[in-house]
Amino acid sequence: MFKWINSLLSDKSPESEPDKRSVLTSIEADTLPEELKALHSKALDHDALATFKLALRYYNGTGTAQDYDLAYGIFQLLLNRDADAEFYMGEICRQGLKGEPDYEQACCHYAAAVSFGFPQAKERLTEIAEITGDDFWLTWGDKK
Repeated sequence: MFKWINSLLSDKSPESEPDKRSVLTSIEADTLPEELKALHSKALDHDALATFKLALRYYNGTGTAQDYDLAYGIFQLLLNRDADAEFYMGEICRQGLKGEPDYEQACCHYAAAVSFGFPQAKERLTEIAEITGDDFWLTWGDKK
């Protein structure tokens, strides 16, 4: 249910999980425009910024076809390491861009973004609480 929280309990780094990196190797780089080829190559070399930029390109459909599933998979390579990536994964889950909205998973991603200091994620947690009636996440990140 809470994939983000469960992932915190894992001692595996993204680099040690080749099955997760397969999202990058599944991309046919030969068909990409030069700028995306360069980002793809850097992402394969574990460049976090290039990985984020590549995922964002697929999220927005900039220079390539819009593909939320692929964007989510690439963003996942930055799981627990990048506030922006967590926020965008939350957006994909909240909006149901991979199917039905998954508010619980969206909240996990937004909570991670909040813990990194991403203020807009706190707003999204509030919006979801209003939709679902579940206020569990409303105090997430509040200092005690």
